[in-house]
Amino acid sequence: MKREASGLDPKAVHQFEAVPESVVIDAKETFIEWTDLDASFTDFVVAAHMDELGVDHVLTYDRHYDAFDVTTLPYRSQE
Repeated sequence: MKREASGLDPKAVHQFEAVPESVVIDAKETFIEWTDLDASFTDFVVAAHMDELGVDHVLTYDRHYDAFDVTTLPYRSQE
C-alpha cells in the first residue's frame, strides 16, 4: 500500500463506485422476495453491489448483513 506522510493513502483504502442499474434491479427483486429480513432497500443494494464487485467484507454493525454472503467487520459472532 502507498503511504503518505500522514499515514495511509486514502485512495488505497477505499474507492467510490457508481451503482449500475442492473444491480439496483437485482437488489429490488431480492428485497421483494426476502420480506422476512426487515432490512432496508439500501442494505440490499449494497449487498448486491458488493457481490458484483467481488467484495466480501463490509465495515458495519448492521445485523442485516449476516443474512448476505459477506463478512462483517468488526467481526461479530453470528450465534
